[in-house]
Amino acid sequence: MSAWRSAASASLRRCSQHGVHYLVGDFTREDPAIARYLARFGRNGVPLYVLYPGWRR
Repeated sequence: MSAWRSAASASLRRCSQHGVHYLVGDFTREDPAIARYLARFGRNGVPLYVLYPGWRR
């Protein structure tokens, strides 16, 4: 396993342990709803990384 893949796997495991969810969107075929979402962040393409604050229980 490459060092990058190992670090990415460790990061995803750590996120999971803390209730953080990693979502992936596909913009292969442009979708107007996704384009509007990207525009909210001043972007017209991907990748886009967004972190939303969680709710404490």
